[in-house]
Amino acid sequence: MSRWARRVDGSQQDVARTLRACGWWVCDLSRAGGGVPDLLIAKAGRLALVEVKTPKTWRGRQHTPAQRDF
Repeated sequence: MSRWARRVDGSQQDVARTLRACGWWVCDLSRAGGGVPDLLIAKAGRLALVEVKTPKTWRGRQHTPAQRDF
């Protein structure tokens, strides 16, 4: 597993908690690796993939090559 697959953004738990409070079902995919986004969310028949970035990590680090390919 690459080092990117082991990294979890510091705000990911807060984002997931907020989405759940708004009625979204949340599945943590952050350990999947391979460029897969951090969260799979679903509500009312809609699905979305969410890549979580804090301002600090977003400014200092771009998406990995695997994330861009995904």
